[in-house]
Formats: sequence, structure tokens, C-alpha cells
Amino acid sequence: MHTIVFRTTNECNLRCKYCYDNSNHDSKISKRIATDNFFNNLDYIVKDAIKLYGNINYGKFIFHGGEPLLVDAKVLNEFCKILSSKLPIEFSVQTNGTLITKDYIDLFKKYKFKVGISLDGANEEQNGARIYKEGGNSFNTVISKMNLLKQEQIKFGVIMSINKLHINREQELYDFIANNEINTNIRPIFPSLSGDNSLVMSTTEYLTFFKNLFEMWYNDSEKRVKTGQILEFANLVRSVVLDNYTNRCCECSPNCFMNFISLDASGEVYACNRLYNINDFYYGNIRNMSIEELENKINRLLELRNKGIEEKCGNCKEYRNCYGGCVAEAYSQFGLIGEKSGFCEIRKELNDYAKKRVLM
Repeated sequence: MHTIVFRTTNECNLRCKYCYDNSNHDSKISKRIATDNFFNNLDYIVKDAIKLYGNINYGKFIFHGGEPLLVDAKVLNEFCKILSSKLPIEFSVQTNGTLITKDYIDLFKKYKFKVGISLDGANEEQNGARIYKEGGNSFNTVISKMNLLKQEQIKFGVIMSINKLHINREQELYDFIANNEINTNIRPIFPSLSGDNSLVMSTTEYLTFFKNLFEMWYNDSEKRVKTGQILEFANLVRSVVLDNYTNRCCECSPNCFMNFISLDASGEVYACNRLYNINDFYYGNIRNMSIEELENKINRLLELRNKGIEEKCGNCKEYRNCYGGCVAEAYSQFGLIGEKSGFCEIRKELNDYAKKRVLM
């Protein structure tokens, strides 16, 4: 297991309207509670990680949540110090950005963190779904924290969850990305069986949005936005110009269950952080099972997933580039392990569109 996505805490100081994890957030928000829980389990978590990594030469450890920066920077620093003394580790954090301080920046620098921030666009209106638990938009706070990261010369990427608040706002978003020189991962939010789907774009709406954004880049003579600044643009162009191109993202891998695992502070392990607290993807507690037992459970789940997708998608021209897409997205929408992601049809049409534009 190369990558552990660590559920640092269930708590979060935001209540994003479309969040897949809202049902898992604790009702009480407290840095003290989150910090104490992590600190009290620190030695166990180190042992859990070492056990999961096994005999590999290095590991990747992603602090996730909830909101991981609810845990005090000093405690995170102690954990990083201990774990990195046992094994070469690449640390990452995925944060909503609101709680970044100088202490966390020092931590990021010390251990060369890869930093991901969530922000949904160019202004408070586009970011309107990302609100604090007590109300109020988080946009201005996150922008100030991004500027602080820039001042400290810490590189970071931004995940943007595209939704109905972005319809007809492509130009604002493009200018925002260009003017702020940020690297982005643009993704639509997906419907779920249990969540609030009022902000979910239709397939047609998202295709229109993304094509318009792509045209702005394609026709921008100054290329104010580099291809690689928008990950999806880069993937589209690569798929056109490289005959042997394969999408390397986790959602397009047939082996994501073997490469990633979700771990929490109590030792509970799941296939993915997005599938936390779902029995179909629960492996058990790493403190009560052997690695062989865990691997057998992973292989059974992988076999079940791949069998379903092979039957459904095996004849698709994009199959080897997609493998049915993100399991978590599909399960959230359909409640089935062997179902393909709703993004598959979008991906196929965007690939065809890019080929026509780039090769015309």
C-alpha cells in the first residue's frame, strides 16, 4: 500500500452544501477535541501506517478529513517527525484553507508538503456553497490564506467543484485562474442517493460550461492560462497528441483499491475516504487483522468491481483510459459497486470535442 489517505478528524468548520461527507461530520467543532483525539492515538497511528506500508521503499501520507487543520500544528509536526524517522514519506494535505497559519506553513516547509486547497471559483457568488457551519462565505478567508502561501513560496493546487452557481460564469473563472496563476482541478459535483442535489449540473450544462472554458483557453492568443494549470485541459490535449496516453489519476485506475487506503485515528480502514462509513467498502480495523487478511479483502472487492465494469464498459473505446471512472462517484449516485461513474459519458464527449478542436 503506497498511499494512505488519513482521516485526521471527522470534524469540519465548514458545511459545504454539496459535501459528500456531511453525514460524518461531528456536531461539535473544536480544535481541542480534534487535537486531543489525534494526540491520544498518535503512537497507534504511526504503528498502523508502518503496518500498512509493509516493505515498500517509501510511502505517501495524505492528511484529509473532515478538516485536517483542526488538529494543532505542533501535534501534526510530532507525528511527521516520528513517521518520517521510520520510513521515507511524502506528506500531503487536502484542506479547505481557512485555518492556515504561520505554524502550519512552517510544518509544510519542514516536511515539503504537497498542499491542496478547496475553492469554488472567482468570487463569493461562485463559492456560495462553501459556507461556515455558523453561516457566511469562506471565499475571502481562503484567498487571504492562498496569498500567504504565495508569500511563503509554497506551491499549492486548487480543487474546484463546479455546480449550478458556475453556469454562464466561465469568463470570470478563466480570468481568475489566469490572474492568480493557480493550478486547478476542475470537477463537477455528482448527484447522490442521500444528499442535496439541488446544485448538481445536468450533463448538458456541464458539457456546455467546460467546452466554453476550453474555447477561452484555445482562442487565448496570449495563453494567459497554461495548459497544465487546468488538469482536465492537460489530460484532454495529451489524449489527442499522444497515441499511448493513459490517464494516471486514481479515478481512472483499475487498481485504485490496491494503491490507496483510507485510515482513521481508531485504526478503521476503508477502500477510500469518500466511502467512509459505508459497509460495502469497510475492511475492518488494522489493529485486529493481518496484512494478508486485508489484502484478501482488497482483492475480493477489486474483483467484484472490475467484473461489473468489464461487463458494462469492456467494449467502450475509452475503457482503457477510464475503467468506469471513480468508484465513489458511481456508488454515491447508484449505490452499486459495479456501476460506472456519471462522469464517463462526459469524459467521452469532451475527448471527442478536444480532438476535433486540436486536430482541425
